[in-house]
Amino acid sequence: SAFVFYPYAILVLPVVVWMGLGSAPVLARLAAFAAWMLIDLQALDPDTVAPTALIGTAIAVGATIAIGLRSAPPATPVDTA
Repeated sequence: SAFVFYPYAILVLPVVVWMGLGSAPVLARLAAFAAWMLIDLQALDPDTVAPTALIGTAIAVGATIAIGLRSAPPATPVDTA
């Protein structure tokens, strides 16, 4: 596909699909959609001055980290005695 040729899109596509189609919260799905649109904007106009693909990648990675932190089990204290 022409939309997956751009390097940012290739690297972020699995994350965006996982957030968009998985059991992620609605806010994460919206972040995935926004990230994909920003990356496609850069792919369709590579001469643009704004680094929209980089911003889209940061949004996707940040949302993935937020989902991971939200679903992580609580840490148990280590007994040093």
